[in-house]
Formats: sequence, structure tokens, C-alpha cells
Amino acid sequence: MIVQASFRALNIESDDESDDEIDDTKEVQIEEALKLYQTALKYHSQGPQSYDKAGDAYRALFESEIFRYPESLSELRRYQLYEAPPEDALRPYDAAQKTAVVATGSGESAPSTLPQILHLSYKNHGEYWLELLRSGIGKTTGDGRDTGAVNFTYGQPSATAAAALEYFVEALDKDGTDLDLWRRTSSITSLLGSQRTARYCLEALLDKHARGTGGPLTLPGIQDSLAASDYAKITKAIGDDMFKSRETKIRLRASKLAAALDRPLESMNEVAARLGHFAKGRVSLSDPTAAPRLALGPLRSDWVEVGEALLRQFLMEKDGVIDTSSSSGIFLEIFPEPLLQNSGEVHLVNPQAQQKKEIDAGSLISPVAVPPTSAVSTSEQVQDDQKDDDHKSVNEFKNEEGNKDPSEAKDGSNRKRSHDSAGLEGNEGTRARSKRIRARDSVTEGTSATEEAAVDPWKHFEQQLEPYIQADDILFDTLGILLQKIGLDDIPRAQKLREMAYFERDNSLPPDSAASSSSSSSDRNFNTAVSDFQSAVRIRANDLARMLLAAGDVIDELGSTSPQAGLAAILGHAKRSSTKTTSKTLLVGGEGLGHFSRDINTKWTHIQEAALGWVQYFLKPGYFPGLEGLTTSYTMHLWSDPLKALVVRIIVNLDEFIFASMLENFELKVAADDAHASLERQRSVEMVQALFELHLDVYSLIKHPGSGVDLTTQTLQKERLARWSELAQCSLEQTSYRDDQFSDQQTLRLRHLWATAFHLSVCDGVPQDHVLLCLEDLKKTIKDCGSPMIDLQNNAIMPEISVSAVAREISRLTTKDFFIKVFDPYQSDPVTVIESLEPVLEASLAGRSLTASSEYYDNGGSAIAEVVDGVNGSKLHQALGPDVHVSPIFDELFKFLESGSISVKLSLWQRLREAYEAIDYPSKIMSCYLRSIECLVRELSLPSHRESAQDQRHFTLIKMLRMLDELCVRVLIITDGNREAFECVDIDHVQSSFQALMFFTELLHTFTMYHDAVKIGQLQPPQGENGAPSILPMLASRIQDMQVRLWKLQYILFSEGLVQSATPSLTPLDDKFDFLRVVHRATGIRGFCKGSHRTFLRLLRKEMLQISHVQDFESEFAQVLFDLYGLDVFPSNHLKEDHACAPEPLDRKTALALLDFVLTQASRINIKELTKTELKNAIEKIHGSLPKNKPSEGMNRNRAVYRAKMKMPIQPLSLFQCLDGIGGLPTVPVSPHEAPAASKGWYFLMGQMALTRFRSQKRVGAVPTEDVMLAIAFFVQDIEYSAEKWETWYRLAQAYDVQVEESVLWSAEGLNNNSQDIVQNQRAAIHCYTLAVALSIQSADFSFETSSKIADLYADFGTRLYSSSREPFSMAAFSVDEFERTFSGEVIYKKSPFQALQPYIAWRLASAMFRRAIMGKPENWSNHYMLGKCLWKMHCVEEGGSKVPTVYAVLDAFIKAIKALPERRDGRQYPILEPHYKLVSIVHKMVERSELDLAEAVRALSDTTQYAQGVSPPDDREAWNTYVLQVLKNMRVADKSNWHHRMTARAATIIYQSGDDETATNAAKSELMQQIFTKTMTVQVWKPENERPGRHFVYTTRYSTFFVQLLVQSGDRANLEALAKRLRRKSNDFLNHTKLWQDVCQNYLRLLRRAADVPEGHEDAIFKSVSHEDFQKRATRIETWSRQPSTNHLLLDVLRETIELKRLNNSLMKSTLIDDLIGDAYALLYDTIGQELDAAALTPTPTETPAVPPLPPPPPPPPPKEKESVMSLSNMMNNTDGANDTADTATPTPSIPPATAAAVPADQAAKPARVRGVGRREIRQAAEAATTQKPIVLAAAPSTAAAQSKPAVVPTPSSTSATATPGTTTTMAAVEIPARSQAVVEIRGAAEGGRQGEKEKEKDKEREKEKEKDKEKVEESAPGSVHDSADDESELSELVEEGEEEEDDEEGEEIIVRPLFPGLASKDGASGGNGKNGGQEGGKGSGE
Repeated sequence: MIVQASFRALNIESDDESDDEIDDTKEVQIEEALKLYQTALKYHSQGPQSYDKAGDAYRALFESEIFRYPESLSELRRYQLYEAPPEDALRPYDAAQKTAVVATGSGESAPSTLPQILHLSYKNHGEYWLELLRSGIGKTTGDGRDTGAVNFTYGQPSATAAAALEYFVEALDKDGTDLDLWRRTSSITSLLGSQRTARYCLEALLDKHARGTGGPLTLPGIQDSLAASDYAKITKAIGDDMFKSRETKIRLRASKLAAALDRPLESMNEVAARLGHFAKGRVSLSDPTAAPRLALGPLRSDWVEVGEALLRQFLMEKDGVIDTSSSSGIFLEIFPEPLLQNSGEVHLVNPQAQQKKEIDAGSLISPVAVPPTSAVSTSEQVQDDQKDDDHKSVNEFKNEEGNKDPSEAKDGSNRKRSHDSAGLEGNEGTRARSKRIRARDSVTEGTSATEEAAVDPWKHFEQQLEPYIQADDILFDTLGILLQKIGLDDIPRAQKLREMAYFERDNSLPPDSAASSSSSSSDRNFNTAVSDFQSAVRIRANDLARMLLAAGDVIDELGSTSPQAGLAAILGHAKRSSTKTTSKTLLVGGEGLGHFSRDINTKWTHIQEAALGWVQYFLKPGYFPGLEGLTTSYTMHLWSDPLKALVVRIIVNLDEFIFASMLENFELKVAADDAHASLERQRSVEMVQALFELHLDVYSLIKHPGSGVDLTTQTLQKERLARWSELAQCSLEQTSYRDDQFSDQQTLRLRHLWATAFHLSVCDGVPQDHVLLCLEDLKKTIKDCGSPMIDLQNNAIMPEISVSAVAREISRLTTKDFFIKVFDPYQSDPVTVIESLEPVLEASLAGRSLTASSEYYDNGGSAIAEVVDGVNGSKLHQALGPDVHVSPIFDELFKFLESGSISVKLSLWQRLREAYEAIDYPSKIMSCYLRSIECLVRELSLPSHRESAQDQRHFTLIKMLRMLDELCVRVLIITDGNREAFECVDIDHVQSSFQALMFFTELLHTFTMYHDAVKIGQLQPPQGENGAPSILPMLASRIQDMQVRLWKLQYILFSEGLVQSATPSLTPLDDKFDFLRVVHRATGIRGFCKGSHRTFLRLLRKEMLQISHVQDFESEFAQVLFDLYGLDVFPSNHLKEDHACAPEPLDRKTALALLDFVLTQASRINIKELTKTELKNAIEKIHGSLPKNKPSEGMNRNRAVYRAKMKMPIQPLSLFQCLDGIGGLPTVPVSPHEAPAASKGWYFLMGQMALTRFRSQKRVGAVPTEDVMLAIAFFVQDIEYSAEKWETWYRLAQAYDVQVEESVLWSAEGLNNNSQDIVQNQRAAIHCYTLAVALSIQSADFSFETSSKIADLYADFGTRLYSSSREPFSMAAFSVDEFERTFSGEVIYKKSPFQALQPYIAWRLASAMFRRAIMGKPENWSNHYMLGKCLWKMHCVEEGGSKVPTVYAVLDAFIKAIKALPERRDGRQYPILEPHYKLVSIVHKMVERSELDLAEAVRALSDTTQYAQGVSPPDDREAWNTYVLQVLKNMRVADKSNWHHRMTARAATIIYQSGDDETATNAAKSELMQQIFTKTMTVQVWKPENERPGRHFVYTTRYSTFFVQLLVQSGDRANLEALAKRLRRKSNDFLNHTKLWQDVCQNYLRLLRRAADVPEGHEDAIFKSVSHEDFQKRATRIETWSRQPSTNHLLLDVLRETIELKRLNNSLMKSTLIDDLIGDAYALLYDTIGQELDAAALTPTPTETPAVPPLPPPPPPPPPKEKESVMSLSNMMNNTDGANDTADTATPTPSIPPATAAAVPADQAAKPARVRGVGRREIRQAAEAATTQKPIVLAAAPSTAAAQSKPAVVPTPSSTSATATPGTTTTMAAVEIPARSQAVVEIRGAAEGGRQGEKEKEKDKEREKEKEKDKEKVEESAPGSVHDSADDESELSELVEEGEEEEDDEEGEEIIVRPLFPGLASKDGASGGNGKNGGQEGGKGSGE
């Protein structure tokens, strides 16, 4: 195996090598780390919302390569790895350490050295952990590891602080001069409990400052003083007295100033304050012997979260999940609120005050909108005890120093963090501002006060709100008018809603004040709802969004959908809301939780004791901060639902421990007899009673059978309740109260009596009568006590203790049997439920409707007594009707419903709905839903709701909004497509339901107005929780969906109201349209009309399709389609609005429904303009969505009929019949359901668009015709449905016409090679035109537009007939030769079925079409022009007889065409010259034919065309040509663009015909060469605009034929040769190019023969008797003579041009004539010049010496053979060519060297062989050799250098074949043969055989076949060789452009010449012909 050496030259670049090299230097790695550092810093600076991304960025940073460098490791780590630090590795690090690292500020770009990056990375990552600690964030990755180096458990504050300490230590290792970092590290170590480490850090800080290592920008006094102060505190804490000996050099000027500076400059004070309580009771780092504590956390400052943690820990210990073998105390890790961390008392949040505070802050809007990122919360104020002058001085000092309020710094969610907070500040804690900020400030400061005053921000806001305000005004004004038609009034105006929404500029009253100022009760109710909703959005946006976005069925939650839950709500077994709520403060968050956590953490507390303590803070007086006396959180606060549920869970799970603790505590306090014990007993009694009430509440909930709680749990809870009841009774009896505590004692006893009475009601076996007696006694007792009202809002079973509450309970028990029957789950008869419940509910609504709502609300329910006062004659009885009997129990039921909660009412309506669902009654089901919505509105209108606390109003309103939305969804489901939905809904029901919906619609619309102000920046959105983004966008999306559903339901009710109204509307469709339009406008302009999954938009689409005949329908429906599907079908583009709707896919059904509308829109736009509009895209999109139906049987049949028609020949009779309206196809009718799109005309529109799109594009070359094919397909689909539409046939004919035009417009290839397709398209077009004309006469209307189209139809049809009759089509379309049929008569024969249409008939038909077109469009000049052409053609033939048009009829048509020409508007338009030229041409022909005299001719021209005006009229006939030429010249002058060529050709023809001499010929030639033919013989014939397609190629052929004739007559061989070359290359530019080429060649050959006077047949006469040897001798001399530079002979020129013509011909025509001329010319040259050369060669000169020794005699001939028969096959084959006369030699003649040739004895010489003749091939080769300009040298390969320097010398051909006679010497010397002759000699044998012999024979056969098929009869020459055709083919060369040289053969290709008889070739010759160069030249010579 050979291994090649791999090396590469230095000066060669390999393509395989990459130019990019991996750069792994430290600079690149540092740069990459710097990018990661900047990314981490960016996320770090964005605040808590980006901390997750910051953690990932820091992790990626510490994984970079720079932290693996040896110099990046700490000193300890380097020592551990390397033992001794490597000097080289540490040298850069040590050098960098010599210079202090200066942190980059905002003015610098980034750290630039490795130590800087390392130091800042560790420092900022430590700051990152401190930020996590501040914000309470502690999230772990999947593996529980930290972002880089430290491994600890997340969630532990100590671990988080330890992580920050680790990174600070690493940062100090990289730069120990950072004084600020030393102090931060000291604070962290002090926080972690290591005072020793903190002391060390402070000492290092003081020492480094003393050495002066601080930067020049530091504040040494402040830093040093603060460090000294901290150092003093630490040393004092650890008892170090030595510190007193060290005194700092710089002290603070005042302690108050130190206290002021300590806050902004001490970054760790906040963390220490937050986590300071952790140090108490925790295990310090220096005290490992302390008792273990179990840390629960970290926990948010929230009672619910802490209680959940305690309960979860207890349950895990109880279940054995946690090992409790070693008891441990509880430690709570709670992050307190910043405002409450240092406060000794609890600040409860009063929602009302907070709401007012927020609204007041919102009302004071800044004059300029402030971006949210720069807004500072005004609600955060720092609580400070010092409010004296010193405090003011501190504030002034802070302002001077440029520090901001610390509250602003602490609130990271309100502003974007600067780079300073991320750790890029300098050592002094300040930073420099950038140039951009300084420039901005300078510009701001430079603004004058006048300019500031001139800016009115409110005007700017009003401009932005203007579109919304206009839409709202139109909306409510229109609704006010429309709702009056269904009997509704008092629809509020938009301005009123804006005032209630409270953000108008001139409104300064808060919502409550605005509400109280209203006089109307209905307005007061609505204002209250608006106020609550607005305040809920501003204050409780997160809670509002959370509740609205919560999953689940809100109807089940509030309405109690199940019968068991409904019964529980009524019977008191479920949670109930009081009729009169309290204004107690809602307990939210962690108010007071700090005290509880300190109590737990300051002492060792077990988990059960901690849980008991948690309960005591809510139930026991004296525990919850801020409450005095015997009040508790249970009685004074309103608990949230999660808190209430958690309290119940804890007291149930820890019941035994709590009961034992309370019993033990009570016994101990009873035993004591002091005041403290008495107070403690009272507190215990209060807690026991509260526990008793809570257990009663739990038991009442689970006691009902439908609760789902098992019997065991019920039994256990029953025992707990009994135990606590007994303990409460005993403790209450044994507790005494002071006189001043009578009120507390009385309240407690009333609560116990109430609880005891309810306990009896839930106990089994207690009669109901006994319970009623107890309640009556309780009622009396409460009255005796003064009828107090006790609120226990946190207890569902007894939320209120009052006389009215007892009365309601008595009423509930009285009606218990009724409701048990109604809600009986086993009640299988829904009719019974309906009959029992529906009268009650309807009566309740009727009673409410009989009394004015204001009266009822103002009198506090006194109207109820009036309604239920008696049965007979009462208003209720009148409402129910005289036939309705009211039972006595109905009074109680009605009272119960009127005073019952909303849950009770909704439960009853729910039960009634379920009964109707059982009998499948959709109308009543929907009615129940609508009545439920009315109940919601009534609940919000109750005085009790207005008087309740704002917090409760918020939650009630939010819950009702959720329920409203769910009810709307269910109603919409029922009404969707159900025509019977309103069967049982009367007009009163519609009105009441619509009013209820309108209440909520207006309420939600106020939020929309508020959101508009937020979007433009007028108001600031509510902030999210914990720095999260505002939740307002999500809340707005939810509310907008609700609005959309409300509007949809209101429209449905409005439509029903129009039907049932007492005064029906005269224009119901207009009213519906107006309703939908204004709602769509108001919602769409705000971008939420797409809400609720586009339900409203789909309603719009559905309704708009039914109300299409109203004003402005099109623009509105177009907007709907644009919003839904993105379809732009607007009639005008300015009507389109962007409603921010993402388009959805268009379904098939909708696409079909939109066809009519889109077709109407398309019909109003011109088809040419339609393809340029957006409507085109909409049409294509709709078409793509249409269903693809399978063709029916009828459509398939119609398609077959159509195809058969298109293939039929054109029958002349049908053409005439169509003019009478006779014609059509025998198709079958198709149902519109089978082809819905076609039935509407859709496919016709699509086809017309595709056809117009193709015809309207500007084409400069051939383009694909896919659009035309598509148009034909669409038209055919339309015809398949109905073949009776004349316009479809017309457009289809136009499509076929376009195909014909496109196939002949750009190239003549189709006309020359593939004319059958063109003929077929013409036939199809004529068939379609015929049917279109016939059907238009049958069914077309008489409108102006239709008349115009029919006129165009006649014009196009006439043009088609005339074009098909003229060149280049030449009546081929009317031919019937291909359609012969078999006929049987006497014999069976084939014949055409009818006679083909004749040209005269075609022109007559075309003239009839144009006449009809002129009737429709007389102003169209083209119709007159074409009519004149038809008349002229008819006039010129003799077939017409008496019907031949007269001369004047012909002229009149052209005169009218000229008069109808449009006027040119400007000079840029090209003039229309066709009618003018045609008139001049025809008048000239008429004069030539003597049909018109000169006077009439001149008058016809001068009176009509302006180009004849001013031209002198001719006096006689001979001056006529001059006159016409002048007119044509004027027309050519007008044609400035030179598009028109007919005038030039006509002028040349007239000039040529005017004389027969050479002068006329030259003048005509000169005329043509001015424009049509250039000097290089390029044919410049352009197609004018109005020229028929295809005529261009007719004219090029006609002009070329005429010009060739002129060239031949003038003897211009040069131009004829150039023209021939042009014509040969441009085969597709000429019609019948082959015939044209033959004519050119024949004329050219005739011209060449005439120029050299070459006689025909001279070749045979000369070479017939010439021997081969003599021919070779003379041919060689002629070739030598032709090579001489001085040789110049006409015959040589003729030969060269003829041979070049043969190459140019390339077998396009038969080369016989060309070969004849070559042979004759060479024969003439051979006969004349050859003889002279022979004579000169035989005359020796004195200096002539033989070049080579005499040749030896030839070898003896072979023995003679027997004479073969003349007619034998071998003889005939051998005699086919004279060159093969010696082929009968058996053995080849050996090659004898010249030196030994003379030594051959004479007796050995052979006898002379038969004389060899000369073949035609040899003659052509000799002719080609004689005309070759450059000598071709065969590259020999001699063995010596001398041989290379000598010319190739070979024996002459005669010496190799002649016989030497004995005794004579050959006097003929060896001739130095040029290289070309050598090639001829060497290749001669190879041409007869060799490796290409077989291929040449095959080509010969193919060529012979082609010659036989050739129709042209060219004179044949004498028979030639069988290889003639092969030679012809081999002699052809490729065509090249003029001026280009032929490319040589491929370099490097070696051609080996193998002679047919190798033995006959000489060795020298063979060796000389095998070289590389010789191979090339030899190959070229053989080809030539």
C-alpha cells in the first residue's frame, strides 16, 4: 500500500479549510462572562417579578469558564489545590490586587478586568439573596440546590442569609478594599448570631479606612462613624471593655443626625427589622447547646396561612408522619408587614376608610399622566415617633443629600430598580447621572412657566376619550328611543353614567357623596352599586378578579341547585346571610399576627398549645390586639370564608385538648377568688360560649340528610355539641359580673338562650311545638331586654339575634312542612312541585310589582302588611286574579320570602326550574332563569344591602355578577335556535327582565368607562400583589365577556318585545339593525366585541343576513365580517375600523351564506378594478372555504355535452342561425341544492376575475396561462349548472380567444409546429360565441349595461371570424377535412358531413356582426374599422356577385372609423394610425385598379385624414404615387415611437412598383432599411397596440421575402448573407420559417452562381474522367495556392460563402442545391486555376531541389480475381463512390520507407490497378480545404527534437498509388503539404470506417427517410456516395451570433485517427497524426 505524502503548498488555499478559527482565549471568555453578568444585572434590577430569571442568569454566569481559572479561586482554595500558588497563574491576579477595584457606576459601561467581574459578580449575587430575603421569596430548583456554590435548603431565612454571606466572603476575597461590603457582611453575621465575625468585619472596615484605602468619592465621616457606632454596640453586647480605649477620629455632630442617616445608608436594617424576631428563641450560630425548636415557615403574615401550618403540623404528628419521640417546640418564621414591624399596636384596615382614602388619592389626578413605572404610592407613609423640629431638620438633610423617601425605596413594585440597588453603586452609595438624564433635566428646567401653563392635560385626555364618548352617547341615545317601542322608559344617558363612574374632570365628590345627593331611590340604589363596584375595582381588584375568574358553578354555590341544598338553605341547615348586615370590619391578612408569633417564639410552645393560642386570639377576650373589655374578634370582626373554615377545622380536630384546657383553666379560676381570676373566668365563659355557638353551627350544617356527612361524624359532632353546651351553661351560672358589666352579661345570656333554642331545634326527638314555644319565650325575653340586636356575622346559624330574627325563625318553622314537600328528593311528580311553588313565587313578584319599590324601601317593609292584609280584596288577590284561592299559610310563606335571603329565593326558583326541566318545558326554564336575575337586582336594591358594610357589599356584588353571568349563559343556550323559548313569556316578563339586565349592563359599562381612562393614562391601574403586574387587564377581559353576553341577551329580549309590544313597530328590521349597530360600535371601538368567544359577532352575522334591506347595512355587515373572519368587503375603505379582532377560520356553511352579499358587493365594482381591491382577497378566501360537493349525475351529463360540442366542426348553418336566436345545448336541469355556489353565479364571478386578472396584467413576454385555464374551468362549472347564461358563454369564448392570442403573440413556434391546439381553441371560441349570440337574443334584457355587453359580444365574435379567415390562421378553424364520415350509397365512401365555410361567407358573417356591434356602440372606431376591412375583402373577391360591397361602402366605413377616433388629450398619447393607413392603402389600391379616379381619391383622403391635408394633389396618374408617398411620410412622422411599420412597407412597395429599373430596386431597399431592416440585417418589426395577434409574424415573413427579392435583384451578397444568418437564428419570429428559409437559400445560391458565373452541372463535366491521382495532385496545388496571402479570387469567395451557407443550413432544407454549387464552383476553380498551377509546377526552376528522395516503386499488385458480375451486390456497393475504386485490393499496400523504394527490382513491380475516380465527398473536402483561412497543423510526436523543427513531409497522394515504370525515375519531388491537407489525407480512411462508422450509417438511414418525406422538389445532382449524408451531418457546425467566433473543440481531448486500412498508411504519417494537436485539428477537419 502506497501512502501518499500529505502536504500543502503555502500559496494555495484549500476550499475544505474554514476561515473561522475557534478563539478560546481568556479575552473572549471574559467578554462572554461580561454579557452574562449584564443579563443577570438587568433581571436583578427589575424587581421581584424578575427574580426567577435573575437566578437563572446568575447560575449561567457562575458556570462560565472564568470562575474556573486558578486566579479566580480563593486563596484557601488555591492552596488546597496547588499547595503553593502557581506564580504564573497568580501573577495577573496579584498585579490587579495592587490597585483597588472601583465599582462601575451608571456612567460607566461595565467592569473591564477579571478581578472586577469576579468581585461584582459575587457581591451582586449576595445582594440578590438579600433581596430574596427582603421580599420573602425563597424558591428552590428541582434538586433543592442554590444557583451556584452554596448548598442549603431554601425557605429557611437563616440559610438564605448564609448564602448571601458566602458570596460576600468571596467578593471580599477578590477585593478587600470595599468598605461598604465589609459593613454589609457585618450586618449579616450579626443577624446570623455570630457577633465575633461581625466585630471582625467592622474592625477590618475601620482599619482599612484608617490606611486610606477608601476611594476619593467615599464619605469617610459617615461610613466611619456608622461603623464605629455598630462596633460599640457589638462590643458592649459581648462585654468587651477594651473598646473604650479605641476612639474614632471622626464623630457624628449629633445623635439625631446619626439616627436619620442610619436608615438610608444602612442597607441591612430593613432585613434585621424583618427578621429580628427570629433571633429570639432561635439557636444562634455560637450556641449549639440550646434546645431544639421546630421552625414552621417561611409563612406570610396571614392568619389563615399560619393556622394552616399549625393544623398541618398537628395532623402529621397525630398520624405518625413525623417522629414525636423527642418533643420539640414550635418556632414561627413569619415575614411581618413593613408598616407593622416596629409598631406595638395593631392597625386594622377599615375598608370604608381605605376606600375613601384610595378614591381621594385617585381624584387628585396629576395634570400630566404619569407612567406607572415612575408612580410613587401615596398611601404608604412612614410612622415615626419624632415629629419635632429635629425630624424636620433630618428631612431637610435627606433632601440635600439627594436621598428619597425610604418608603419609596422599600416598595420595589412601584418603580423600576436602578443599577445602584443591584450593587453597581460606588463605595459611597451614590452614583453619577448619565448624560441623557442630565440633558433631559436641563431641558425640563429650561421650560418656562408660561409654556407649562399653556399645556392642558385634560384637553389631551378628552381628545383621546372623544371616540369612546361619541360611541357611548350614540349607544344610549339610540337605546332610549328603541326601548320606548317596547314600553320601557328612563334609560340613563351616557353623561349620567360618566358622572356615576366618577372620573369626570369637574366631579370632585366621592361616590358615596354622589349617591347620597340623589333623590330618587332607584338612582340611589344604582349609585350605591356603582360606588361599590368602582371601589372594589380600585381596592380589591385582585380579590374581584380572583372571584370572577374562579372555576365552578356559581349557581350551585349561591343558588343551591340541588333540592337537598335548597332545603338546607331554607330550613337553616346551610349558611345563611342576615337580612340586615353589620358594618363590622373585615379581618384580612395578618393584623395582630405579630403579637401571636412573638408569644409563640419567645417561649417553648408545643404544637397543641400553639394551636390553642391561635384559637384564643379569635375567641377569647384580651388576646386580639386593639380590642378592649370582653369583646373578641369573633364578635367584632367579620371573618373571611377561609378563616371561618379554618377556625372550625382547628376546634374540631383539637376538640379534646381545647375542652380539657378550658375545663382545667375554668376550674383553676373558680378556685381563685381575686379580681384577676374573676376577669379570667369571664373571658373563659366568653370563649366557651363562642365555641358552643361554632359547634352548633357545624352540627346544624351536617345534620341534614343531604349534607353528605356520614353518621359517625354526625354522632361525634353531636357529642361535642352536647359537651360544650353543658360546659357553657355551667360556666355561665358560676360566673359573676360587676354592675358595669351588665350589658356584657345580658348579651352573653341572650346568645346562650338563642343557641340553646337552636340546639333544641336540631336535636332528634324534640317536638316542633316545644321549639316554637321556646322561640316565643326567647322573643318575649328579647323584647323585655329592650329589643337589642346582636350581630354574630361569623356564625351562619345565628348571624343576628333580634326580635325580627326570631320572627323569621318562627315563620321558617311554620312553613317547614311546605318546603319539605317542595324539596322532597323523592318527589317524582314535578307537576305537584310546580303547582305548589309557582303560585308562591309569582305572587311574591306580583306583590312587589303592585307596590312602588320606593314606597316599600322607604317604609321599611310596611307595604308587605298592606299586600297580605286579608285574602279577599287584597292587592295580592287582585294580582293573582279572582279565580285564585289563597290559603292562610300563604301569608306566612309570603312573609318568609319577602324577608328571606337571596339564597332562599334562588333555591326556590331553582327548584321550580328543575321541575320544568323534568317535563321538558324550555320556555318556563328560561323564565325561571330570568326571574333569578330579577331577584339579584332586587337584592341589590334592598335597604339592608345599602346599609351593610362596604366589604360585604363588595363580596355580595361580585358573587352576584358571577351568578348573573352564569344565568345569562344558560339563557343564551336555551334561546339559541329555539323558536319556542318565549312561548310563555309575556310582554311584562320581557320588560322586567330587560330592566334587570339593563341594570347590570349600565353597572358594567361604568367599569368600561373607567378602563378607558386607565388605557389613556388618565388614571393609574390598581397594583398587583407583591409587585406583580396589575391584574386589571385580566379583570377587564372577564367583565367585557360578561358585557357581550348581556348585550346579546338584551337584543334577544328586545326582539321579542318588538313582537309582543302593544304598539307594534312599523320598522322592526330597522330597529333591530340600529340596536345591533350601536352596540357593535360601542364594543368594537374598545376592542372587545370579540368577547365571549365571538358570540355577539356571530349573532350580528346571523341577524344581518336576515335584515339586509336597511340603510347602511353593507358597511355594518362588512365590519362584522372583517371582525369575524378578516374579510375586507367594505364598499369604501374609509368605513373600515380596526376592532382588534383576530380572524377565525371561515366554515363552509357561513361561506355559502355570504355568497349573495359578496356577489352584490362585487357587482358594484368594475371587474377590472375588482382584481385590484381587497374584495378580491375576500372572494378568494370565501372560495377556499366553500364545500367541495361531488358533481351530480346531471352535472356530469352536461359536462359531457359541453365537451362534445367543443370538439365538433363549425357548421356554417349554425353561424347563420345564431343571428336569429336559434342555438343551444341539450343539457339537463340541475337543482340549486346540488350546486349552491353555481346557482348564485359564484363560478362565473371567479372565472371573470381570473380572466380579467390575466388580461389586465402588463406583459412584456410570454407568461404562464394558469389564470386563463382557471377561468375556463370556472366558466365550465357554471355551464354545468345552467347552459342558458349567454354571458357565461361569452366570457368562455373570450377565455379561449385569450389562449389563441397568447399562443401566437410572442412566438411563431405554435403556428409553425403546433398549430392543431390553436385551431382547436379557435373552434371552441367560435362555438362559444355562437351560443352566446343565440342565447343573448333569446334571454338578454334591455338594460344599458347589457346592451353594451352584447355590442362587445358582436364585436369580439366578428373579430374572431375575420382573424380565423386571415393569415396566419388561414381558415384552418373552418376546415372539415378531419371530420370525414362514412356514407353508404351505391358504395361505401367517406366524405365531409357538410361543406366548409368559405372566406367570403366568413367575411360576410363578420360584417354582419360588426354592423350589430355598431348599433350598440356607434362611437367605437374599431367596429367601423373592422367592418371596412371585411367589406374590402368582400369587394376584392368575385364570389359575391351583386352582393359585393361598393367602393363607396368600403370608404364610408373607414371614414366613419376615422371620425370616431378618440381625441388625444395630451402629446404623450400615441396616435391611432390604423384607420388612416388603411384608408390611404385602400384608396391607392382602388386607384391602381381604376375603380376610383384621382379627384375622388384625393377628396376621400384630404377630407378625412389630417395626414393628407396640406399635401399637393396630383395632376396626373404618374404624380399619384408621389402624393401617396407624401401622405405616408406624414403618417410616419406622426409615429414618433416607430411602432407602426405598415407605412414603411407600403412606401417601399409603391417605390418598387413605380419602376422596373435598378434605381427603383435600390430605392425600395433603402426605404426598408430606414426602419424595418438595420445595417446588420436585424428585422425591426414591432406589434402596434391595435394589431391583431399573430399578424406580426405574417408581416415579418412578407417583408423578409420582399427584401430578399430586392437584395437578389441588386446583387447585394453581403447583406443577403447577413440576413440569412439572422433568419436562420430567429426561427420563431417568422411564419412558415422553413419555406422562407428555402426561398432565401435558393435566391442566395442563385445570386452566388450568377456572381461567379458558375455553370450548372460543371462538376460532372470536369471530374467525370479525372483520375484520383490527378485530382489529388491538382487539389493539393490549389489548396497551397489558396493559402497564399496574396490569393484573392471570386471563385474562392463563392466557395467560402456556399460552404458557410451549408453550415448555417444545418439540414433545415435539403443540401442538394448547396452541394451542387460547391461542386460546380470547385470544378470551375479546378479547371481554370488548376491548369495554371499544373503548368507552373511542371516548369522547373534552377534553384529547385527535391525535398525528399524519390519514392520506391509500389509493391506488386495481388493476383487478379475473377471478374464479378456488374449487377452483383458487392460491385454495386463498391462502385457507389469513386473513392472506393481500389477497395478490391485484397491486402493493403505495406508502408515502404522512401529510402528503400528505389531498391525494389523492376520485375517485382505489380501491374497497374484499375483507375480510381473522384467522389463528391472528396470534391467537397478539397473545396473546404481550399477555403480554409488558417492552416491546420497536425501536431506530430517525433522522437527527436530535430523532427519537431521540420515541417511534416508526406508523399503526395499520386506517389502512393502510381505505378513506377522500370528504368525511370520519379521526378516529382515531395511536396510540403499544409496541415489541412495532412488532415484530409489522414482522415479520409477514418471517415469510411472507424469507431463512428456504425453511427454514421444509422444517421444516413434517418436522413434518407427525412429526404423522402420532404415535399420540396429540389433539383438533384449526380448520384453521390452513400456517405454523403453522413458527411453533410459531420460538416455542419453550430450557429453562432454575428460577430462571435466559433468555439474550439474541448481542450485536452485527444482524437486518435484510425484509418480504415492501417497498412496503407505510412509510419510517419501515422505517428504525426496521433498527437494531441493533431487529434484536435483532425477532428475538426473531419467535422468540416
